[in-house]
Parts: sequence; C-alpha cells; structure tokens
Amino acid sequence: MKKEHFPDILFLMETMNSDQFLLKVFRWLGYDYFHTIEPVGKSGGLAIFWKNHLEIEFLFEDKNLLDL
Repeated sequence: MKKEHFPDILFLMETMNSDQFLLKVFRWLGYDYFHTIEPVGKSGGLAIFWKNHLEIEFLFEDKNLLDL
C-alpha cells in the first residue's frame, strides 16, 4: 500500500498511543520527520509525519490542535 499511497504529509488524530509507539510507526512508514502531541489519559493524541523536501514551521500546538 505504501508504494501506491505515500503522501508528503500524514496527519493522525486520536492516536491514543505514546510517543514511543508512534516512533515505531514513523520508522516503519519511512518518513523523514515527525512531531507528536501525547494523549491525555486514554484520549487524544496527535501525530504528523512529513518528507524532507517540505519545510514545516509549527505556529501553535496544544492537546487538540497543530497549526503549521
């Protein structure tokens, strides 16, 4: 599936997983950069993965929002 669908940016919401787990997913998918927001308890969690040809600047972030 990755060969057919490998977007430049991938955003995941409601991950409900720690940064440790998302790091494994990031490596498995083969992206160059990532940024995560840890979930609060058993809810929430955000992750964004992107390729190295993009320049991403994070303007604002909290448990519910990533502005970039």
